[in-house]
Amino acid sequence: MSEGLSRRTLLAAVATLLAGGAAWLLLPWRGSSPLGRDALLAPFADATAVSEVGSRVLAAVPRWRDARLLRQDLDPELHFGEEGFAARLVERVRDDFAEGRVEIVDGWVLSETEAKLYALIELLP
Repeated sequence: MSEGLSRRTLLAAVATLLAGGAAWLLLPWRGSSPLGRDALLAPFADATAVSEVGSRVLAAVPRWRDARLLRQDLDPELHFGEEGFAARLVERVRDDFAEGRVEIVDGWVLSETEAKLYALIELLP
């Protein structure tokens, strides 16, 4: 496998995130409830792609190695597991691009929100 993040891996992770967003609404956690890796990965078709992207995000942005801080940053606006989560996620990703909040990971431009979400998933046990 090449050192760079493959287009297929990135597209698979992004597509499964957007396509699976509605499934997150059915997950049983909210607010301070336990948030586990398996629960976040449930809607993704390719857990390996998500893990690879998350791993590369963490290598590129080491300051995001604290799952608690990532969750605190993402969840108050996105409200994981609540009605409208997928729409808020898509809106926040769009706003990130519009406002220049992006991270470059292996040559790919990711919105800050999606990069943090992949990092969070990778950090969880």
